[in-house]
Amino acid sequence: MKQDLKTIILDEDQNGDKGKDRGNLLDSFATKKWINWSLGIFLLLFLFVTSRYNYLLFHTLAEFFSITVAFSLFVIVWNSRHLTDNNAFVFLGVAYLFVGSIDLVHTLSYKGLGVISPEWGANPATQLWIAARFMESITLCLFPLLFFKKLRFNIIMGTYFAITALVFITVFHWKIFPDCFVEGAGLTYFKKVSEYVICTILLAAFILLRSKKKDLDQTVYRLMAFSIALTIIGELAFTFYISVYGISNLSGHYFKVISFFLIYLALVRSSLKRPYEILFRELDRSEKKFKSFFDKMINGAALHEMICDEHGKPVDYRFLNVNAAFEKLTGLKGKDLIGKKVLTVLPNTEKTWIETYGNVALTGHSIQFTNYSQELEKHFEVSAYCPNPGQFVTVFSDITERKNAAMEKDRLISELQKAANEINTLRGILPICSHCKQIRDDKGYWNQIEAYIENNSDVDFSHSICPECAQKYYPDMDLYEEEGKPLP
Repeated sequence: MKQDLKTIILDEDQNGDKGKDRGNLLDSFATKKWINWSLGIFLLLFLFVTSRYNYLLFHTLAEFFSITVAFSLFVIVWNSRHLTDNNAFVFLGVAYLFVGSIDLVHTLSYKGLGVISPEWGANPATQLWIAARFMESITLCLFPLLFFKKLRFNIIMGTYFAITALVFITVFHWKIFPDCFVEGAGLTYFKKVSEYVICTILLAAFILLRSKKKDLDQTVYRLMAFSIALTIIGELAFTFYISVYGISNLSGHYFKVISFFLIYLALVRSSLKRPYEILFRELDRSEKKFKSFFDKMINGAALHEMICDEHGKPVDYRFLNVNAAFEKLTGLKGKDLIGKKVLTVLPNTEKTWIETYGNVALTGHSIQFTNYSQELEKHFEVSAYCPNPGQFVTVFSDITERKNAAMEKDRLISELQKAANEINTLRGILPICSHCKQIRDDKGYWNQIEAYIENNSDVDFSHSICPECAQKYYPDMDLYEEEGKPLP
């Protein structure tokens, strides 16, 4: 996901396709919504017709629907638990797995079905019903209290498994579970009180759910609130039936079927639809944020696709997207580049550029360098990295002025150094003897004037005799003409 986001930011065409996919996915959720409601209404009508024909068949079908929903809840939330940030929904799904398990045994042990011995009567099925409803109501009460809590599901599953096993043992093996139905007398006092206690727990669950309303998607909240309300009404209906085939039992199962169906819709939305909606909303926000960042970058940036020959050697690359800074720095327009090869747009592009970028796109190694583009007559400082195999992104800045300034600086320094080497002048006051004309150096020694100058400058001396000295010191030698020029 992380890697794809980089490409989405830079590739508007791909972004458009993904947007269509998201729309199609969300549309499919909306389509499934009315299909679910249609199927629910059809199921209720079918169950009503079945109840008029054979109550035992109606009860079996109604219970199996509830059991299927309970198991489906577990499968959905368990396999989508990484999509939700609220583990309370996963807790709910785990709990309904065991509620459905008790309901399954309740259905198979129902009077008249013939799965267990007739001598057991209707009592075991009624006992299991009460146990399942206690487990369901307590679960719904705990659900709001576990919002955004860190849960250890191995412990939760182990606890529910132990409770479920204990229920089966106390009903069928130890036979110590309180009686709930007596043939000919109807419901026991324990059964009726238990139903009222269950209703009280469900009412507490409703109040707790309402207190967490702001933490839930409003549709999810309404579905769960209606489910709890219908469960309460159904439990009240189960408090005054005398026959397990009576109208009170019938209406109670109707309310149970509807409540389970609403729970199913709530968990499907919270575990599948809403996480995707949130994910897409966050993704859209991130895309806009990073797309804006991409377009407003000071540095030029571009996404490319490398093109290789039959031997896998990089020979060209194609422009996929460029930002505004790219256009400003290169003088090229994105509309003239997108989808085109670099050698088509800039035919004189040096092979070194293609080879360098090819190494990045094919190996995934990032690189940073400076280079001169003869095609654009500019110097660039470039960073390149690989967002996807076969692609590369370049982020660059124009350093032509800086490069030219540096070159000009080097040239001036070189010329000044050369001039400094050629020019070595004597400056200041030289102490010179008034008679012999020797010069005193900075160490206090007296030197012949030509020796001092030779040591402190680039001047060399060649000795000769001036006309005055020639006449004075060599009167017998005629070394100069009358004009003072030396004789040839």
